[in-house]
Amino acid sequence: MKLYDKIRLAAREGKKSLIYLVITSLLFAIVSSVSSSLLLTAVNLRRDYIAYLDKSAGGRHEFSVSCLNVGASTEELSACGFDKVEYYMSFSEKVGIVSVKNGEKLKNIQSVPFVSIKALLSPDGSFEYELVSGEDIAACFDTPQSDCMWFNEAAALSGGIAVGDRVQIKYGARLIKEYTVAGIYRAEFFALDYPVIIPINSYFDCAVSNNADIESLFSCTLSSLSEFDRVISAAEQMGCEVNTGNIEISLSAMDYVYILLAGLALLFAMIAFFSVSNTFSVTIAKGSHTMTLFSLLGARKSSIYAVYFFPYLLSILSGAVIGCAVLLQLFSYISSLTEELLSFTVMLEAEKGLILISLLSILFILVLSVMLYGKFRWLTRKSLSEAVRECDT
Repeated sequence: MKLYDKIRLAAREGKKSLIYLVITSLLFAIVSSVSSSLLLTAVNLRRDYIAYLDKSAGGRHEFSVSCLNVGASTEELSACGFDKVEYYMSFSEKVGIVSVKNGEKLKNIQSVPFVSIKALLSPDGSFEYELVSGEDIAACFDTPQSDCMWFNEAAALSGGIAVGDRVQIKYGARLIKEYTVAGIYRAEFFALDYPVIIPINSYFDCAVSNNADIESLFSCTLSSLSEFDRVISAAEQMGCEVNTGNIEISLSAMDYVYILLAGLALLFAMIAFFSVSNTFSVTIAKGSHTMTLFSLLGARKSSIYAVYFFPYLLSILSGAVIGCAVLLQLFSYISSLTEELLSFTVMLEAEKGLILISLLSILFILVLSVMLYGKFRWLTRKSLSEAVRECDT
């Protein structure tokens, strides 16, 4: 069969199935463009939302991190991926302070704070105090060997504490360490937060060796939320609790939106697949008698294949072209819609949309090829009498 004859017969078969070809082309164009735009929106939504949050926060997202039995060292949290880690303070709710001279527990101190002297007195800090008596806090050597602590004036007066007194830090009934009151200071604003000042490094090793729980608070900063999941997961694997505020809730909401949009995109793709496949099946079945006649007349299988393959190939390709045009309009609409509803714009790349439609086109062309091949395999197994009987019916 010459090329001219193949084209003429393909055009004649295409004319017979014109309605099906038009339906196939339009269905593929609409569904492929909608499916591609939904999938690209799902993929890019979280990325653009993170960029919006980063811009709103000025590249500085702060989190409060609470770690159990972790000292003032910030290296471990920095290794998790935080851009900046600042130690705030530590405390233990089960710890009590007992005066050695009278053996009584100081009742006005319910939670004992432990601090890094360097962090407390840093130029960036807001802690201001006035030394009433004794040694200055700034001269403290914050080491495990240190046994000096400081009392706020209000706490010292209510507990009858003076400079030089010895006090014990107890965890329940267990003695953790004994300290000397090195000085008394006045800082009215911080009287509740810091009734006493105990250097963390002087206490931490003794607390851990005596199984006394101590909770440390850190202020951690991320410049971008693109690493949010990985960094928070690493911190939680250390046993830390991260107060993410509303950020985790909003990102989780975006994840649910992603699942919804991706599910809709898959649903549209499946609708297109089964609808177009059904159209293929119906029209190929209608043309089976003609295929049988061609086969009986000695036509080559490749020639028969081409006659039925090219009309649907053209319908899919024309649907892909129409789908690309629809896709660009959908991109513009989705971007304006997200800006109106979510206060940020989802940037959709036309190149990726064209690639997705091209991949869908290739998929449907492969489906058509497999279905035609299966039909030809079935026809070639027929005997001459069976073929004639089908033509008669």
